[in-house]
Amino acid sequence: MKKLIYSLVIYFLFITICFAKSYRIGDKISDRIVFSHKYSFELPKGEWIIADRFSYYYYGLVSKGYDLLKIKNKKVIEGFSVAELKLPAKWQGYLNAAMHEVVFKNKYDGCYDRPEYYVLEYFAKGSSHNCFWIMHLDVYKELNDPEDPELRGVNTQFKAWLRNNKIELPRVAIGSLHSYFSRLTGGKWFVVEHFIDPGTLGAPRSNFVNEDRSEYHKYNISSYPDHKIIMEKMVSIGAKRHKQFELEVKAKDHHKLDLTHLIIEPLGDKKIEMNEDIIFQINRLKNFRLILRSQHNAYINQLEMLHKLNFKYQRKHGVLPVQLNPLDSDMNSMENDSNQSEESDINKGLSVSNMPNEKEEQLFGALNLKGEIAHITYVDIIVTFFMLISGVNFVILYYIFNHIKDNSKSIQSRIRNIYILVRDNEELKVYLFLIVSCSSLILLNLVLEFNENRTFNSNFSHTIFQTVSLLTGTGFTTTNYALWPKMSIFVLLLIMFMGGCAGSTTGGMKTVRIMLLFKALKRELLLVIHPRAIIKLRIGKKVLDESLFRNVGVFFFIFIIIFLFGSLVTLYLEPSLTLIDGISISLSCLANIGPGVGAIGPSSTYYGFSDPTVLVLSFLMMLGRLEIITVLLLFFPDTYRD
Repeated sequence: MKKLIYSLVIYFLFITICFAKSYRIGDKISDRIVFSHKYSFELPKGEWIIADRFSYYYYGLVSKGYDLLKIKNKKVIEGFSVAELKLPAKWQGYLNAAMHEVVFKNKYDGCYDRPEYYVLEYFAKGSSHNCFWIMHLDVYKELNDPEDPELRGVNTQFKAWLRNNKIELPRVAIGSLHSYFSRLTGGKWFVVEHFIDPGTLGAPRSNFVNEDRSEYHKYNISSYPDHKIIMEKMVSIGAKRHKQFELEVKAKDHHKLDLTHLIIEPLGDKKIEMNEDIIFQINRLKNFRLILRSQHNAYINQLEMLHKLNFKYQRKHGVLPVQLNPLDSDMNSMENDSNQSEESDINKGLSVSNMPNEKEEQLFGALNLKGEIAHITYVDIIVTFFMLISGVNFVILYYIFNHIKDNSKSIQSRIRNIYILVRDNEELKVYLFLIVSCSSLILLNLVLEFNENRTFNSNFSHTIFQTVSLLTGTGFTTTNYALWPKMSIFVLLLIMFMGGCAGSTTGGMKTVRIMLLFKALKRELLLVIHPRAIIKLRIGKKVLDESLFRNVGVFFFIFIIIFLFGSLVTLYLEPSLTLIDGISISLSCLANIGPGVGAIGPSSTYYGFSDPTVLVLSFLMMLGRLEIITVLLLFFPDTYRD
């Protein structure tokens, strides 16, 4: 047995070692940041601190990235955000079209001319793109109240790190963005962002924080020659950085941008040469992940929209389009670099422009909801039903199935027998009561407090789905419930703790244990009032043995201790997490649910955690799945004695 345990430990250690280079929040690095043995990105000279890391997984899309800061006297003077997104070939048709929408059609940020962009240069052909732009921004607005509603609340962890370390951000920043994707170079999408405090470069104080009135705005900068000099230097350094970026991502020669006209070479002015060197050393990012997250969230919504649109079109018209056309007519002229011969036949499929206006308005209207994605109610109902069934004791399901297939009795008799079976099973009634009561509570909270343009049907569908999903440990999501009111989120945490029925596939405490604890509590209160009374504890009509309650009490105590210990260790290993993050992560892993709230909400993954944290969480999942006591017995020598 000891050899087995040692083997498991070695296995987990081997797994973590084999993964690509990973950094923890608070790590200090210099020279380069390494993503894998193939890809790394050069950093300007100096010490950089990992302030945040982020990751996503959706429809095969895997994304990871880091936010790096250079800090002087508790003030951020420069920042970088470096991200790598892997786009698998399986969803190529959807991904290519959706990515084009994100990069070139996103109304909040994208590779097209915008007033706040000082310079824009790009290449686009087929699914490939190479984009570079220079811009200015109001840092606090972008961080706390971005224009894109999908970004509100995503920077909680990053802001907590700044607050805990008493780090001050500049109010105004200038920076650059570098984005490249091509399936000819491995199908990876790289995004590097950079920002810098203009005061570090010797720029005069900015009197206007608002982006529209800023001295760095391309419509205003002619009136501020000192600011224009700084911006032109930023353009030159950004262009040099982009050339280096193209080399690092192994961009194809015909995809590279000609930026020589943007590069200013100093001519004998020693002071200018020094400043140019300083700028060259402190290059990258704009506002720590904000643009990247904006692009990514828009991409996710677009991908889901295209998927559901295709499905609904098939249902209505009885056709089977293999691939969706691009949403814009301009896309029809673009061909994929690697699939030119195949797309001509495929593109005869579905185009949004061919959809009836009413249908199009109906489908796209759902996407205007904050944190929502288009969904099909009937599919939600079917999935919810089977998730609910998975949380029922399999013995009950077995008896129900036997009643259904008993052809010797009439249909009315079968229904009556099933009704009696459900009526007399106290655990099943409590299980259904928890679903109904918690769903009603959340729905009422959403209707009263959630000021969004949602219909009652939408709220009802999402509420039922998320309640059943988290109670049964399925872990599916149809909405970003992290944006719900705090009371609703708290109810979801309680649901995660409870779990489904005994003898089911669910995790958590199980409904029957919760029910027995409350029965024991009720009896103790009655014994205080009537000390000489003899009160038998029952489930239905069956009298329960007293040892059963002792076992339940011990299990509850052990569950709480391990849950609290897991939260404590997680918060220690990941100091940037908030208290609710640590609690949610520990509970989600111990109950084998998957998503939680906060840092591991429905739009996040566990990818960004350090290797020790992953090992701890893996152990919690194993404990929860094997009902804790079974695993703990392995550590007692008496278990192996005859």
